[in-house]
Amino acid sequence: MKKITLVLMMLAGFSVASFAQRGGGDRANGKKMDPKEIAVKRTDKMKADLQLDDAQYQKLLALNEQKALEQMEKRKESREEMKAEREAYTSSLKAILTPEQYKQHEAAMEAKKAKMKDKRGDRSKRNGDRKKRN
Repeated sequence: MKKITLVLMMLAGFSVASFAQRGGGDRANGKKMDPKEIAVKRTDKMKADLQLDDAQYQKLLALNEQKALEQMEKRKESREEMKAEREAYTSSLKAILTPEQYKQHEAAMEAKKAKMKDKRGDRSKRNGDRKKRN
């Protein structure tokens, strides 16, 4: 009897953990949301959780819109910085390697990129299957 209870408790724990990992984050149905949609979603959740009145809701919505826009800008700046760093690395790499070595390196990076893309493709198929089951 104790073993059965233990097994049932473990199954319940695993099911709770699997539901927790499916969180939506800032995506709706796997698509990127614009800052306005993000702000509305967050504010609506806070309104439901905190029982906000209309004045509080409007102030919080404005604050969340501002924050969402700032976060989007930070991500954009970060991408631009990373691109500049990649370009600097590439130019330094070209200065060190011979043209043949650099071609070899590029080919290896393309193969690695393709391999990662295949892995991501498999992951997206799993996520698509999971969404269908829900």
